[in-house]
Amino acid sequence: MAAYVSSSPTDPPVLTSKAEQLDSSFTAVDSVEVPLGPTCSLCMEHDWTKGDPVEDDLRRPVHGWPSLSQLMANTPDFAAFARFRDLNVKSLLYYQAELTDLRTKLHRLEWNDHRHGHFKNASRLTARIDKIILTEGSDDGREQRQWRLVKRMRTVLKEYNEALLLFSQISALPEPETYNVKSLRDWIRESFSVSGPGSETWGDLHRGESLKRQTWRSLIGDLIWPQEKPTDLDLVLTDPPRAIDPITKWVKFGFVPFWQSVRSAIYIRSQRTPNLGKDIEAQDITVRDSPWRRFEKRDYQKPTLATFSDKRLLRVISVLSTIVACLLPTLAITVLSQLHGLRDLLLCLAGFTVIFAFGLIFFTTGSATKLEVFVASAA
Repeated sequence: MAAYVSSSPTDPPVLTSKAEQLDSSFTAVDSVEVPLGPTCSLCMEHDWTKGDPVEDDLRRPVHGWPSLSQLMANTPDFAAFARFRDLNVKSLLYYQAELTDLRTKLHRLEWNDHRHGHFKNASRLTARIDKIILTEGSDDGREQRQWRLVKRMRTVLKEYNEALLLFSQISALPEPETYNVKSLRDWIRESFSVSGPGSETWGDLHRGESLKRQTWRSLIGDLIWPQEKPTDLDLVLTDPPRAIDPITKWVKFGFVPFWQSVRSAIYIRSQRTPNLGKDIEAQDITVRDSPWRRFEKRDYQKPTLATFSDKRLLRVISVLSTIVACLLPTLAITVLSQLHGLRDLLLCLAGFTVIFAFGLIFFTTGSATKLEVFVASAA
């Protein structure tokens, strides 16, 4: 049974069935959007009744992958991506196998056409390149086999060369610092966690390491014996590498985090200690005016990561290394002038030479070769 539906008296009637009417009515009901509350834990803690136009503020991305992408864009040292070394190598091996097979087929086809070709100029295709090119317009499929195989080989060879060059460039990209990877992993785990494929790129998010343990290890161990970078994380940085000397690297990734953790521990301990003889209002004023306020629990809109610029650090270390380099010869001359015994003179001379050699190693960016260190120490 059919029904007539007309939108206006002047429109012609449109024939529709009862099933179509019911389907359209169900579609209209199903398309009604019911407003739901926030399901994100961070959004649930925020008071949205005050009117917060987050949709119009590009500096406040959505929690999760958008927040992580903004963090990496604002902090280049955190822009670490997977190299996918295994997939690149596998792709190159497949290209290599395909090219090997094409080379074998082309070699056999050249000999077969040269010796047993049953078409015109079959034996001259390998002697005249123009003859092979002209076979492209031939109607005989036997004549086109060599040229089609050559064109296929060119396509695969071009893809192989491009993939090989890209992989060599990717392999030359610098690896991120271990401390930065740990900081990024802690930020993901504690601030705006992500999940799903790719979330374990920077390590296991469910296994955390004691901050005190890794801080003390970076402070003491890295100065004497720097720890090797983990081999299970195949990460690269997109920023160009910056050569820094071992002392600067130790201060940057060992001393500064240690000092920051000490300040944070002092602040937390000061908040746990009751202030006897003071009322709550006085305590609030003290906390508000305290320089340790930066370690308070911050709102999700505010920065959740403490960053440090290494420009001032490099300038300070450069000044100190220059002062040490200028004072070391003067100190050596002063000490040696006070000695009278030949034995003491030789021992002090050997000691200052060792100090000078260690200074060349720790205060240079690693560009000095062994020969240059030997010549400078001998001089």
